Amino acid sequence: MPIDEFNKIDEEYFTTTLEEDFYFEGDLKTEQSLIVKGIVKGTLQTSGLLVVGPNSTITADVRAKKLQCFGKIILLKTMFIFILLQLLPGTFLLLK
Repeated sequence: MPIDEFNKIDEEYFTTTLEEDFYFEGDLKTEQSLIVKGIVKGTLQTSGLLVVGPNSTITADVRAKKLQCFGKIILLKTMFIFILLQLLPGTFLLLK
């Protein structure tokens, strides 16, 4: 069911989609909404909506206006979500 919901997301709304083969380690900051389908390690910050795909692994400090998670988030220290936090079935959230 969660993958079906993820597949309904209109990617045209998003300026950036980081595909499943994407791997990034460091500080990633954007003002735009973002879909992550790959792997991010370090710091991830957006002033918009952050969508974490069902096959994604985020190992980072996370800051977003809104977060919709279908995948895995391993928090290094902090997570700040300013308006909406939506953890869907299948989400894995861990504080390291």
